[in-house]
Amino acid sequence: MKSNFSEYHQLLNQKGAYPEIYLRRNHIMFPLVCAINSIICFYISGNYEQIPLFIRRAYEHIIRYPYYKGDQEIEALVESYKKLVLEYLAEMVKFVLTQDIDLSKKELVPHALLWKGMGESALSNDHQHLVTHQTPGG
Repeated sequence: MKSNFSEYHQLLNQKGAYPEIYLRRNHIMFPLVCAINSIICFYISGNYEQIPLFIRRAYEHIIRYPYYKGDQEIEALVESYKKLVLEYLAEMVKFVLTQDIDLSKKELVPHALLWKGMGESALSNDHQHLVTHQTPGG
């Protein structure tokens, strides 16, 4: 765990944190990077109500695309980035749940991330922990 969100924000966006190809709009991992950076922007701006939706999007993206096979160096970078993302999401969930925001927004948080804070893996094979709400644009 990092000492504060600012440290996470720097680590998640520093050069070499993820393969540069992730920044191409047609790359399969572009939505993950965008979701993480949306969370960062909403956090910095104090607009906490929007964060749970993007936590959900980022987590669901990792669940849908959990593996990278190919160059071992890139594979290690991808796994390192995903580990950092999951750690950040779990910490952000703890933060969001303490905020005075609409309960319906809080319910968007994937349950698996709640369990991660209790010592279970956020990438368990038990996908029923995901909240099944359908949201407009979600």
